Amino acid sequence: MRNGSIHRGKLLGELSIMLSLFIISACSEHIPDDPVEYQALLDDPESGMSKEKVVEDVRLQMQYMPPQFLAFKEAESRDEDYDKVLEHYQHGMSFVLQVDMKEGGQDIMGKDVQGYDDYRERVALLNFDIKNYVRLETTDTVIEPVLGTMENTYGLARGRKLIVVFPGDPESILRGSDRFDIIFDDPLFGTGINRFSYRTSDILGAPTPQT
Repeated sequence: MRNGSIHRGKLLGELSIMLSLFIISACSEHIPDDPVEYQALLDDPESGMSKEKVVEDVRLQMQYMPPQFLAFKEAESRDEDYDKVLEHYQHGMSFVLQVDMKEGGQDIMGKDVQGYDDYRERVALLNFDIKNYVRLETTDTVIEPVLGTMENTYGLARGRKLIVVFPGDPESILRGSDRFDIIFDDPLFGTGINRFSYRTSDILGAPTPQT
């Protein structure tokens, strides 16, 4: 009888610890209440949304842009209804690839460029053809982007942001895959084939903002 009581006591203690950990975890889950705070969350390596690698003198950072974030940002800037804007973004998966020099001194667009014609061709490729050098690979599927372009920095940044969008909502694209990869086959900066690996749970766990 005594042994049974001790066993029940230990079991209740373990359940109490598990419940406490669950409550702490739930309370610590952060819900962003403005776009700047949401961007900071995406930048945090612990979020699983951003992946970075350095190849020789070039730094590459691939960042997932959740539909919730894109809708939140646009709705706030235009004073529009969040849910209506979200309907526009939730049918695609958007990523931003930041490419810059490791040391940050030189404009990435000038790396190994061979004159003005070469520079002009580089700009055209990044603006109109970059989607041909990026793909998303799941367990059993390869998906090509429907959109790929370069963000205009107006000469104010030494790095460049390349925006790519894959068709389909995240849950449908990633169904059946615990992990997936974004592949960037670099045609310009000499970094080769770059693979950025993501966990599906991180992507599908993107928070809904406080609106």
